[in-house]
Amino acid sequence: LATIENRSIVALGLAELQDMRSHSVGLRALLEASRVNGAWITASTIGYQIAPRINAAGRLRRATEVIELMNEKDAQKARVLAKALDDLNSERRDIERKLVQHCFSSMPAPLPNFITVWGEEEEGWHRGIVGIVASRLRDKTNRPTAVISICGNEARGSVRSIPGIHAVEALESAKDLLPTFGGHKAAAGFSVPLGKLEALRERLDRYVLEQQVQTASFEQLDIRASCKLSDINLNMAQAFFKLGPFGKDNPMPLLCIKGIRPRSVSVLKNSHIKFKAGDFDVLWWNAKEHLQDIQSQTIDLAAEIDINRWNQRMRVQLIARDIRIHSPEP
Repeated sequence: LATIENRSIVALGLAELQDMRSHSVGLRALLEASRVNGAWITASTIGYQIAPRINAAGRLRRATEVIELMNEKDAQKARVLAKALDDLNSERRDIERKLVQHCFSSMPAPLPNFITVWGEEEEGWHRGIVGIVASRLRDKTNRPTAVISICGNEARGSVRSIPGIHAVEALESAKDLLPTFGGHKAAAGFSVPLGKLEALRERLDRYVLEQQVQTASFEQLDIRASCKLSDINLNMAQAFFKLGPFGKDNPMPLLCIKGIRPRSVSVLKNSHIKFKAGDFDVLWWNAKEHLQDIQSQTIDLAAEIDINRWNQRMRVQLIARDIRIHSPEP
């Protein structure tokens, strides 16, 4: 019931956001800085374009900067404040990218059952970023992950977990080491004395072993249907969007499209991949390491259908989630 209520609230909120006449000066400036088409705002738009700019203020500086923007009545001043949030978000992305790269470069092999890493805040382990970094490591390794920022005598960390491992219950198994902790099954935060870091790492790893959860090195995808590129069109994409709003408990349907020979492969912003599948653009976020496979193989593609709206035009595009090398059916 709660999930249905939440989806209803989100649907009503999205409808209000798409009514540009009701927007405050500050909200208009934020949408402009987020490069959002006000007539086409989805849950993904909020999650990947609007919310990161709002959150960046609290992560790196002062959350009250967002309140100042929303209360601003002067359009020019609002644009300046929104631009500052956009710049902060760019700074946040840069810090995040560097820290994720550092963590992967020093990751032990084989991977532990519960990844726990830490570092000094003055060396880039910013306490406002550790939760995002934990999510990135969790997504790439399919392991519950804790990332900890050390500042002076204080260490604060964030956990991002996987199905089958409750983040708070994992921390509960080490409660004698932790002055404070809390959260929910997927994410949690905690503080830990510096002298207890190694003990915490061992305790969390042991907790996963005791739960007897099978931790594969990859996420299992829930493919809802197979189709051909020729089956995909704007009507199909619009029908899918009527099933929304989409989120954690109501994901966008994932399709398997077989026998694709990618064309016009390129790298965007040094981390994302873009290529052509038939007449459609395909975007694969944070997948640069798969560039060689995309360039040289016929693939099967697991993807979501998306609609790109630009200059009053609508165009279907695909959002890749994974690929495999195509094997012709006998």
